Amino acid sequence: MNLVGEVVLARNQFSRLIHDNNDSTIHGTSQSLNRVTTDLQETVMKARMQPIKNV
Repeated sequence: MNLVGEVVLARNQFSRLIHDNNDSTIHGTSQSLNRVTTDLQETVMKARMQPIKNV
């Protein structure tokens, strides 16, 4: 879970860096990274919320 937090922080920094860039390839890559990171974060949070007896 800590690593997912680090990935989210890195994604946010990356997004800020390329926000003003007009390169459509970089924007597409950023959107893809954002989607995958969000999905990963949601999956980890769902696993974290499982009752311990189910694990």
